[in-house]
Amino acid sequence: MALIILVGKSGTGKTTTIRYMKARYARSYTTRPPRENDDKISVTPEEFERLKDEMVEFKEYSGHMYGRPKSEVLAARQEDVVVDVEPKGVPAYTELCERERIPYLIVLLKCPEHVRRERAGERAGRDDSYFDGFEGQLEIDTSVFSPDNVARIIEVAVKTLKSGGGAQCLKT
Repeated sequence: MALIILVGKSGTGKTTTIRYMKARYARSYTTRPPRENDDKISVTPEEFERLKDEMVEFKEYSGHMYGRPKSEVLAARQEDVVVDVEPKGVPAYTELCERERIPYLIVLLKCPEHVRRERAGERAGRDDSYFDGFEGQLEIDTSVFSPDNVARIIEVAVKTLKSGGGAQCLKT
């Protein structure tokens, strides 16, 4: 089994790709109010504070806290698990996987800026400079492939990784 770490700016198709994947999505905690069809677990700020020791990593964004339980990631011992992470959060996941001997694949989803802005609207306008220089083991241009094909490409790469094929850099 493996952990699939999806990284990409707003509008590159992370959430859409996850919907097409067979891997289980590792849910995260948040202190923001629940939204319709939300995949996050809403908790109070006090609960979040108590849960911090059980999280892989956590951050504040737009006045709310977000963090993912280690148990959600460690499920990758039994099944393929996918997470969506910002570049600065990747080391916490790779270190946990290395410590627990869980294979992982870092996938960077990209697309041309005009496509990203069209998809993400105002979310695309925020400062994404922390992505500069970030590289994934697998990089996919989501403007070229349909979401179901992006998911298939990732699943083939995970099978290759698990069969001993290594984590070679692939870019589409």
